[in-house]
Amino acid sequence: MFYTEVTSDHELFTSLLIKCVVQLELIQAIDNILFFPATSKKEDAENQAAAQVQCMSFVCAFDV
Repeated sequence: MFYTEVTSDHELFTSLLIKCVVQLELIQAIDNILFFPATSKKEDAENQAAAQVQCMSFVCAFDV
């Protein structure tokens, strides 16, 4: 009985993982069609850099 529950959970997780990956690829494809990929990637890089700076300042505030 335990084995079937684990297998069922594993199959569910695998199914959800596949669906999430397909959805992400679909979103990226639409993003590349609607917006210029270079612009979108540039904005993503800027946003990630800003988030990292903000995160580092947040972590450093707790180190004091």
